[in-house]
Amino acid sequence: MGLRRGFDGRGQTIGLELAGGAEAAGGQAWAALRDGRALQIAADEPGLAVALACGAALRAWGPKAEPARLHILTPAAGEARRLWALAEPGIIGNRFARDLVVAPANRLTPRDFVGRLRALSGHVLKVGVRGRKRLPRDGFGALCAVGRAAASGPVLVTLRWPGAGRPGALVGKGVCLVARGTRLNG
Repeated sequence: MGLRRGFDGRGQTIGLELAGGAEAAGGQAWAALRDGRALQIAADEPGLAVALACGAALRAWGPKAEPARLHILTPAAGEARRLWALAEPGIIGNRFARDLVVAPANRLTPRDFVGRLRALSGHVLKVGVRGRKRLPRDGFGALCAVGRAAASGPVLVTLRWPGAGRPGALVGKGVCLVARGTRLNG
């Protein structure tokens, strides 16, 4: 399969726009792989190769990810490696966030959630945790009311990146309600 400004499969060229873009094409290529098969794609631009790799890496996430090999060839491999080094932290972060989102409450308690996020402080992030005592003082009465029924109580975790550039925000909410006295499995 060759990719240039189009998606070349079975002798026909289909514009990447029809595939949903290069990342979507990479995801579709990964989804087409089954039972340890391999697929080779040639991309004439390093940026295109990296976008394909990003799509495949995101599609490959999951507990039932099947082993497969996707080879993406590009004449400018050094530039593709440099671009991948810039893109890979975002892929890792995306997959980490997905793991947190799908974890059931009996396996990812607020305490475990805080522990996983505190581990990110080794990546220059500043991790702040507000617990049961501080939340009411800081005006988070609604969060305290929702978390009152939980065995471990409510927490609010903030992640701050002190880097340069335009700030971004990731806002999420997780409610882990396990009533007091309930036995957790696992």
